Amino acid sequence: MNTIDAPDFDLRLTLDSGQVFRFRPHLDGFLVNARHRFFYVEQRTDRLAFDGVESDFLVRYFRLDDDHAAMIRALEFDPLVSDAARRFRGLRIVRQDPWECLVTFICSSISNIPKIRMNVESIAASFGDPVRLGAERSWQFPSPGCLDDEGKLRAAKVGFRAKYLLAANERADDAWLDGLRGLPIESARDALMALPGIAEKVADCVLLFSLDFTDAFPVDVWIHRIVQRSYFRNRSVSPARVREWAARRFGPLAGYAESFLYIEARERGSQARRASAKGATASG
Repeated sequence: MNTIDAPDFDLRLTLDSGQVFRFRPHLDGFLVNARHRFFYVEQRTDRLAFDGVESDFLVRYFRLDDDHAAMIRALEFDPLVSDAARRFRGLRIVRQDPWECLVTFICSSISNIPKIRMNVESIAASFGDPVRLGAERSWQFPSPGCLDDEGKLRAAKVGFRAKYLLAANERADDAWLDGLRGLPIESARDALMALPGIAEKVADCVLLFSLDFTDAFPVDVWIHRIVQRSYFRNRSVSPARVREWAARRFGPLAGYAESFLYIEARERGSQARRASAKGATASG
């Protein structure tokens, strides 16, 4: 098995941070699907051991060439983000395939992580080619133009999202998506939102997690909640206002700040649910 250096990187935290959904525990690490690739990766302190892909792919995919320490230093001016960055050190933004990312986050609309995982895995099984790594089997993610069967999409239980996936399949391809990289973020966001069913949050996820717009700041319910509470004194503000605020406050590091705030908000939510369940058990 090959190995590479991976300083300031936490594999489990990064995979489980709500960015990617096609991975599963295996042996001492994880089996991961990334478009046409199917690979194994495990963490050995500050190195990664892997099989099934090239080292250059892992460096690009997990953004191991980013100066993580410098980014954390640049965010020290914000106490909440800085504290989260220290506690969740090693969280990286994954550089995904844009088409797979687009389909995945269309599936994320009004959904939850277990259902998103089921949807994208079912889409791959229905439309993708089989792939193997040793004795392990999986499916490649289908290319643009392949999601052309509404019946199969609905069998994958994507529900109302089927019509949006069909529209994306007709109107988006690899070249079009890659062409968005050279645009200003507002223009790239508008181009994605011209696709049926793509709102700001989904567009910003695609920009941040696949197209290198590290100034994108996706606003989901977790981010909206923590920003309103921690920065706006619980005043109600719109998602658009939150994005404008993040752009001014964090600039090109807004996407990194969002990733740490998201993990912080999700952890607080989990702690609150555990405390509530414990209290209910004690009172019962």
